[in-house]
Amino acid sequence: MSNYIYEKNAQKLINTVFKFIIVLQFLIIIIFSLYSFKLTAKINEIKPLPIFINKVTGEAEAVDFSFVDAEGETRCNAEINDFVIQFISDLYTFNRLTVKTNLVNALTKASPEGAVDIKNALMVSKRYDNINRNLQGLVSIKSISILNKLPDLNVQLYFNKKVVSGNGRIEINSNHFAIMRIKPVVRKKGNAHGLIIVEFRENLIKKGEVNEENNIDLY
Repeated sequence: MSNYIYEKNAQKLINTVFKFIIVLQFLIIIIFSLYSFKLTAKINEIKPLPIFINKVTGEAEAVDFSFVDAEGETRCNAEINDFVIQFISDLYTFNRLTVKTNLVNALTKASPEGAVDIKNALMVSKRYDNINRNLQGLVSIKSISILNKLPDLNVQLYFNKKVVSGNGRIEINSNHFAIMRIKPVVRKKGNAHGLIIVEFRENLIKKGEVNEENNIDLY
């Protein structure tokens, strides 16, 4: 008799455990279903917004979006000019307080291969020596020529670099010629123009080879 009661109680316990497991699984399914519906609703709320591009100045501004695929889009001349001006400004406008930020901004506009070219150009310009001497750099672009747009952008530019001391004395004043190959990529919040420099070649122009009176500063 005792064995029968024991087996009966054991069977009831097992049945209770199975029922608890089934109820728990059912609750888990309900929770995951509600979470999926909630996640789906949030995903549906995410909508990419276009980048505003000023066709006159070429300025591009990303507005609260993850990405916009515009890799194959043909860029207008004003936007290309704005990108180049921003890059050269970040690269060669510096002082002790802004040198790091400006350099980071310039390198974010370049591919790994382009970054190597940029660093080589900076080594030639003796950037670190100038910073240690508490000098500051200024740049003015004389002309930008867009050679072609497809498949990549090829741009050549003339610009003037100055290194100035704290008392306003010009320590270095040189003119330069550069060739840039720029690849259109997906527009992102950190790269509203959707352009990446993949090649940067710079050469010093001997003094007197550029007629500064006939050129207009773009920056």
